[in-house]
Amino acid sequence: LLSIRKIYIERIDNKLSDEIMKDLAGSSMLRVVDKADDADAILRGTCFQSRHLKRLHSEVYLSDRISGSSIWQDVVYVPWNPPGLNKAVNKAAAEIVTHLFQSMRQVER
Repeated sequence: LLSIRKIYIERIDNKLSDEIMKDLAGSSMLRVVDKADDADAILRGTCFQSRHLKRLHSEVYLSDRISGSSIWQDVVYVPWNPPGLNKAVNKAAAEIVTHLFQSMRQVER
């Protein structure tokens, strides 16, 4: 995580990738790039709603662009219905970005 400064975010269901990009927009720690070739790492994941359990299930993985090896991962569950799906996705994105920054700060220490 120490050498990661630029990330490429692949499309994630329910527009979770869009929300993560918005949350990272003002970051001085990480910059989102438009091309995977310009990135140090790639963020991939899934985000789906479990109607039966009434929760949003999000999993994201940060991997090294060159080796493909896993660098970091996070799993976030957010209740929904209520709140609406959009609010649940926004909350999941915020939690994921917070967890990522916490992990980066811990590694720096």
